[in-house]
Amino acid sequence: NKSPSAMKKAIISIAVIVLIAGAAFAKRPKTAVFVGCTGYLISETPKRATQIHGAEISVITSQGDTLRTVSDETASFVIPQTPEGPATVKVEAEGYKTQIQILDIRANRAGRYVKNFFLEKAEEQPKQ
Repeated sequence: NKSPSAMKKAIISIAVIVLIAGAAFAKRPKTAVFVGCTGYLISETPKRATQIHGAEISVITSQGDTLRTVSDETASFVIPQTPEGPATVKVEAEGYKTQIQILDIRANRAGRYVKNFFLEKAEEQPKQ
């Protein structure tokens, strides 16, 4: 038989372990899988766009971390484990104006945050 004080110590030890584990889990930031496409809007009505392949997408999180990817041959991109919350997103592609947006990234029920970017063509500089 264990003494009451030994039982009390065991219960307190278990409670401390549970509290520490819970605090460690709670500090982990929630994340989303950030997905989207990059394109150039040809017309508003009807809405038509062309794909931009190889666009560079950068996400600067509120913690100051930068996550980067490039849109693929279908103009799609995926940035897994993007922290939820405010973020500055920059999209760059050769021949197009750089686009910068401040977004509030929140995962939907499927754990995704979906945002498509339509860039404007850069104005060509006159040749001298």
